Amino acid sequence: TTAQAVGFAVGPGLGGLLSQTLGLSSPFLLSAAIALVASLLAIFLVPETLSKQVRIEARSHRTNRKTHVQKTEQWRFARLIWLVAPFLVIDFGMVVTYPFVFPQLPFFFLKVLHYNAAQYGMLFSVYGMALAVFPLLLGRLSETMPKKPLIVTGSLLFSALVVVLLVAPLYPLLIVGAALAGLGSAFVEPAMGSIYLAATTDDIRGQVMGMRGSAISLAIMVGPLAQALVGPWITTQITFAIGVAVSLGMALVAFLLLKMPGLAKQV
Repeated sequence: TTAQAVGFAVGPGLGGLLSQTLGLSSPFLLSAAIALVASLLAIFLVPETLSKQVRIEARSHRTNRKTHVQKTEQWRFARLIWLVAPFLVIDFGMVVTYPFVFPQLPFFFLKVLHYNAAQYGMLFSVYGMALAVFPLLLGRLSETMPKKPLIVTGSLLFSALVVVLLVAPLYPLLIVGAALAGLGSAFVEPAMGSIYLAATTDDIRGQVMGMRGSAISLAIMVGPLAQALVGPWITTQITFAIGVAVSLGMALVAFLLLKMPGLAKQV
């Protein structure tokens, strides 16, 4: 998470600098080159985590399962979805907020606030740096404090940047809002991760983490798509208000529904 946050912190500022000095195509070319290098590293350096024998046994087990066992597994999976639903809702809501808001930001910064690409990039570099630094400093809070207050507080702080955009979009306040949003994410992510790990066993952890990944991917897809659908009929301020409402809604969901169920015992 910290490594990803460092990339998120460095990327916008570097992209803004490159676009102003070397032209608009330079950030895209650099991104493509980095993606190619990352793909090659994954191909040649990432090891297979399952041994050949384990993979053979898993395929044999799937082939030999009987019908009533399959029905039992389907019921077990449905119950698992129900048990982790509050966690998935929070993950979805935390991720969907900014992808929904982001499409409006370049035009809002350029046409309304009259900020340049470097200032725009610096804002999200501050957010990314907060994502990188705060988990290192505060990550142990999820081990020493109750998870629910951390997630509720983090959900509220996560909306700070959108609140500033809506209420008082001054550049110093935007920088503070970006840092607070990163702090909120640092509260939520370690706490949610520890909940998933502590509440599952090896038998169901893969399924649960797969569902979490699906919820996050769905949020990344739904956010911009929703903005594309409703953008022509709503103002930028309404977009920001919706983003704030979603973040506050996630805090409410965490406050009302979030528990620490022993999933391994209930599934």
